[in-house]
Amino acid sequence: MKKLEDVFTKEDLEEIFKFSKAASNALKGVRRGVEVELKCPICGEKAHAGVCTNNGHRHAKCGACGRAFIE
Repeated sequence: MKKLEDVFTKEDLEEIFKFSKAASNALKGVRRGVEVELKCPICGEKAHAGVCTNNGHRHAKCGACGRAFIE
């Protein structure tokens, strides 16, 4: 099995953590089926986040830089 460091650079991991944290903060208290907008901490553009109606999993994606988060 590959190590995380073999797949991602340190900078990649920092960006993943930063985006995931911003998305999680934006989704605090958000109900299932609701979408919110947030400022992407990577590129500064608009990102969208939401909570899935069916299973409550959270997701987010920046349309500009493509960084994404999904549970």
